[in-house]
Amino acid sequence: VQEGGLRGTAVFGGATNLVYAYAGQWMYFEMMTEMEAPADFPKAFLLSGPIMVGLYLLVACLGYYYLGGTPAGSLVESVPAGPAYRAAQGLLLLHVTIVYMVKSVVLARSAHGRLAPAAA
Repeated sequence: VQEGGLRGTAVFGGATNLVYAYAGQWMYFEMMTEMEAPADFPKAFLLSGPIMVGLYLLVACLGYYYLGGTPAGSLVESVPAGPAYRAAQGLLLLHVTIVYMVKSVVLARSAHGRLAPAAA
């Protein structure tokens, strides 16, 4: 708690972190409906879940190791200009592109099913 009490921006920042952490949960049901065998989703998640947690933990630990506990802004914004910064930006672009492609397939199929149900 900061001196003088808890600021609204700190509360809002903490709340948005919580929302962001669970924002992908709705997508699991959408992905299961796209699978040929939805009952296999837990198997896929048991493989991909630990990989995702491990990669996020690796990035967090590396960021903490190289930048310390108080980076200015986001982790990518805190990387000094140079090859490491370009690599971080490239990996971030790859991450956002993959997320967009996965979400767009589900949304496009949903829109197709509503607009042309006979052809879906």
